[in-house]
Amino acid sequence: SYYMPYAVHISFNAGGVTDVECTCPYHEGSWCKHIVATLFTVLQQKGEGTPVRSLRDRLRTLDREQLIELIDRLAATDPQVVDEVERKLNDIAA
Repeated sequence: SYYMPYAVHISFNAGGVTDVECTCPYHEGSWCKHIVATLFTVLQQKGEGTPVRSLRDRLRTLDREQLIELIDRLAATDPQVVDEVERKLNDIAA
């Protein structure tokens, strides 16, 4: 219901979940409902045989124009993206 969706990050290794993060105000070190819902989705996808690919792997499937369009859309919805991209570009140029 929030106008900007929360970001959920979950790290795994062969033994299972190693780290969880959520940008919602309820996370505070525990597992909020967003983390649990994400894990349920992952389990459901895994059960269907659908591999869960990393963001890096998904981005590699995009061509140059699609990547530019993605960054443009992110920047249009979140001004902090523009600042972060500018910082990273300056780091690369240095």
